[in-house]
Amino acid sequence: MPQTNNHGELTTQRVELDSIFCAFHSNSIENVILEMTNLQRRSCSPETWKLFNVTDLRAYIDLLILGRVYTFRDKATEVCGTLKKRAIFPAAMSLKKFHQISRIKQFNNHSSRASKDKLAAMRVIWDTWVKNLPKMYNPSENVTIDERLYPFKG
Repeated sequence: MPQTNNHGELTTQRVELDSIFCAFHSNSIENVILEMTNLQRRSCSPETWKLFNVTDLRAYIDLLILGRVYTFRDKATEVCGTLKKRAIFPAAMSLKKFHQISRIKQFNNHSSRASKDKLAAMRVIWDTWVKNLPKMYNPSENVTIDERLYPFKG
């Protein structure tokens, strides 16, 4: 059942992992990643690059999340090993394409970023992410006001 939060926006109960992830990142974040990745790849090897699209990006992100779910006890680098073992992964994307996207994904334009900004590689995405976070905040009567810990005697 949709509810209105303090910002006047509708919120609903989100149950699927994909819908939760999509709620926190917007189309503008996807567009930045797509635009910068395609720009980077065109400059490296334009003859072999097929345009990176929204479907590829979402499949790539979903595979990363799913791969991490399957390897939650292992190191993050073991995700690729999991990709080979599960039938869902080759159905979504070839391992070669997964590695290709992993090598060339970009979040910004190197020529236009500030040299002293340590977050420059992700500045646009970070700012958009921070702007989207209040849209998902729906305080209720059980809200923590402060981080102060009170002693418990019991």
